[in-house]
Amino acid sequence: MYAQSKRLMRYNMQQAQNEKDWNKAIFWARACLTKDSLNFKVRYNLACYLFQINEFKKAQVQFKRLLQMNPQFYEAYYQLAHIYKMQSKYMEARSAWNLFLKQSNNDSVAVFIDPTQYWGSQKSMSHFRKRSRLEIQNLILHHDSIWSKVSLLAVRVVTSINTPDSEIPITILDSSQWNFVRWNALYENEKRMEIPYLYKVRGFSETLQAYRFSDTLIKPEDTMASWNAISNIEIVERFKNQKHQIEVRNKKNNKWISTAPLNLGDENCLHPAIAQVHDTLMLFFSSNRPGGFGSFDIWYSALDTLGKIIYTRNAGPNINTPENEFSPYFDTVCNRLYFSSTGHLGLGGFDIFFSNLNADNNRFFSTAENAGIPINSAQHDLHFKTSINSRYLLLASNRSTPLKSGNCCLDIFMYKIDSVFSKTKDTSSTLKDNYKNIIQQLQINKPLALFFDNNQPYVGTAVSSYTTYYTAYSKQAAVYKNRFLKDTAMYKRINEFFLDSLPAAYLNLIAFKLRIQEALHKGLEIYIGVRAFASPLADKSFNLNLSKRRIESLRMFITDGLPQDKKHLLHINERPFGERDNARVSDSYTDLKNSVYSINAIRERVVYIEQIDLIQ
Repeated sequence: MYAQSKRLMRYNMQQAQNEKDWNKAIFWARACLTKDSLNFKVRYNLACYLFQINEFKKAQVQFKRLLQMNPQFYEAYYQLAHIYKMQSKYMEARSAWNLFLKQSNNDSVAVFIDPTQYWGSQKSMSHFRKRSRLEIQNLILHHDSIWSKVSLLAVRVVTSINTPDSEIPITILDSSQWNFVRWNALYENEKRMEIPYLYKVRGFSETLQAYRFSDTLIKPEDTMASWNAISNIEIVERFKNQKHQIEVRNKKNNKWISTAPLNLGDENCLHPAIAQVHDTLMLFFSSNRPGGFGSFDIWYSALDTLGKIIYTRNAGPNINTPENEFSPYFDTVCNRLYFSSTGHLGLGGFDIFFSNLNADNNRFFSTAENAGIPINSAQHDLHFKTSINSRYLLLASNRSTPLKSGNCCLDIFMYKIDSVFSKTKDTSSTLKDNYKNIIQQLQINKPLALFFDNNQPYVGTAVSSYTTYYTAYSKQAAVYKNRFLKDTAMYKRINEFFLDSLPAAYLNLIAFKLRIQEALHKGLEIYIGVRAFASPLADKSFNLNLSKRRIESLRMFITDGLPQDKKHLLHINERPFGERDNARVSDSYTDLKNSVYSINAIRERVVYIEQIDLIQ
C-alpha cells in the first residue's frame, strides 16, 4: 500500500506537469518527498516547478539540496546561476556559471532540460558551456551599464489596471486608446484555469480606467488580438487542441482567412502583431515551426489587402537565437522591431531588444540591441508597445514593485518619454542638473584596475586602445601557466587570474566607459584620477615612461567612438609611478619566472582608476 501510494503521487505529479498546472505539480511533488525525501528526480522536478512560477528563493533551496545529495550534479550550478540572475544577484550568478564550467569540463555528451519547458529541446553540453562563458563575459557589463537610449520616467499603471492576475498590453488603437488582456484565475474540479478577458483603456495618464469588452469579443480559448485601423484586419491567437494558433479575419466582410501557411502540424504560433511596413502589411509572430534557429523564433508574413498570406519568412540570425524569442512589435515611426528574448544576453529572464529594419530591404534586420534600463529588469519583460504619438511606452513585467512583492504575475508598466526631445531645454545648466546623477552613479567603491602584459604597450610603437592589449594578454594564459606546472598553488592562482580577475576587470572597465561616454555626450566635463605602475624588471626611467603609455591607452579606450568635439571634455589626472618596491617581485632578466610570470609580477603591471568628479 505504501509503494502504491508513492506511485499514485508520482502519477498525479506527472499529470499536473503535463497539464502545465504547476501549483498542483508542486503539491504532489512535496507529497512524494514526505514519503521519500531522497527521491532525486522528484526533488529536481520540484525545483523546476518552483522556478516556473517564479518562486526563485524556494527553487534555489531545492537546487542546493540536490547538490548536497549529489555534489557531481553540475546542472544545478547552471540552474542556480539563472536563479541568481533573476534576483539581480549578478556576482553569485557569475560564480555559479564558473562552477558549472569547472564541474562539466569532462562531459561533452550529457544533455539536460527543464521538464517544465514544453517548448524547449534537448541541447548538447557544448551549448550550455558556450552559453555560460558568454554570460560570464557579459554579466558585469549588462549589470552596470546605462543602456537607456532616451531619458525615461517610470510610471507604474494604477492598481485599477493591475491585479493579482496577469495583464499584458495587446494593441494601441490610436493616440488615446489601447487594450489589454487579463487572465482571470478560475478553479474547476480543483484544476486552475486562466480565462482571458479583453479590456479597453482610454488615455495614458496616471489615472486610468479599464472597460471590459463584451464576452463575445474574446472567447475563452483566445489569448490575444491585434487590430490594424488601415486594413481592418483582425488577428487572433487561439489555444486549440493543445497548441497555439493564429487566425486572421477581414472585418469588412467578416470572413476568416485561411492561415494554413502559418499553423503547421503540432507547432505553436503565438504573439501576433501587424504593422504597415513600407508598402506591405506585415504580420509578425513567434513560432517553433521548422526552419528556425532554436526553440521559438520571430517570423513574419506579408498579407494582401484582404488578409491573405503571401509569404512567410524567418526574421534571421540577427534577431533569433537557439533560445526563445517572443512578443514581436514593429514600431512604424522608427522602422524598428521590438521583441523579447532569453537568447541574447541581458539582465535576467526575458529582456526586450530592438532591431532596425533596412530602409531599402524588408528582409534585413540589424543586430539586436538591448533596450536598456529601466525598460528591462532582472525579471521577465515582454510585450513592448509604443503609443501612436510615441509619447508613451507600455510593457508587461513580473518585476517587484512597492505595491507588489514577489514575481508571480505580469503587470502592465507605462513609461512617459521625458523632455529629452525638447530642444528648448538643452542648456548647459539643465544638462548639469539632469545628468549630475550619472556622476553619482559613477562613484566607485574601490579602484578599477587595468592589467597589462610585460612591456606593453611596447616602447617605440604607437599606443593603441586598451582593448588591443587586453585581447593579446588574455590569449597568454597557457604561456603563463606553463611556467608553474610543478607549482600547483601558483598555477591555480594564475589560472584564476586569466579566467576571472582579468576579464572581470575588463568588463568593469567597459561599463565604466559607457557611463563616462553617456555623460560626455551630454556636454559634461569629467575629471578622472588614475595611478599607473610597472614591474621593476627594467630601469626606473623606462618604467616611468611605460606607466605613462599605459595611461594613454586608457584615455584612448574611454574616448574611442566619441565625437571629436567631445573628447576634450575628459580630463585625466595622470600619476605614473613606474615601479614599486616589492620584495616579492624579482627585477632579474635571468629569473623571468618571478619577474614576469608570477602572480605578484602580474599584479604590479596595472593602472588604477581611483577618482571621478564633475567639473562645474
